[in-house]
Amino acid sequence: MPISEILHLTMFSLLALVTLVAALKVASARSIMHAAFWLFPVFAGIAGFYLLLDAQFLAAIQVLIYIGAILVLIIFAVTLTRNAVDPGETQNNRFVLPLVLAALALLISLIHAVKLTPWAPSIATLDGIKLLPGVAITDISALGIVLLQQYLVPFEITSILLLAAMIGAIVLARRERPEPETPVADASAGDHHLEARETVKAR
Repeated sequence: MPISEILHLTMFSLLALVTLVAALKVASARSIMHAAFWLFPVFAGIAGFYLLLDAQFLAAIQVLIYIGAILVLIIFAVTLTRNAVDPGETQNNRFVLPLVLAALALLISLIHAVKLTPWAPSIATLDGIKLLPGVAITDISALGIVLLQQYLVPFEITSILLLAAMIGAIVLARRERPEPETPVADASAGDHHLEARETVKAR
């Protein structure tokens, strides 16, 4: 095996190990703040996978958007949420068993879909895509053409998903305004004041 393939396999194994361990920490952390911070190595590992696939643009987008924007947004939402970082508050999820069952069902479905998918023997090319006159295929332009022509619907669905994530972060960060407390008059205190005034008048 050539040295380049050995190095590539070693880097892939290290990135996979870091990403899987960090993902398990995100799912098993007792503190939601710790879970948010464990997302950083997960996103960084995915950016490393893009670099191994020679997709430098996607790696840069992964770092700029997911690490630089979405992760920061999640951390701000967690810190602004009431009692989210309070150690006295329980951080356990009441739906652990249903979530585990749903994750297993999703995993089985994905494995079954991968087995039934007829994979192409070679890497897909852009030969079947029509380009405008004078447009050259480069890394970024080819990505834009594929996203906005062949995969336009999944691209728009992803934008809706990001919008839902932003709305969820705003809802989590919203503080409930405390209701103004109406002072209740103390009848006994009023009686004591009246008695004191009458005593002063009698003197």
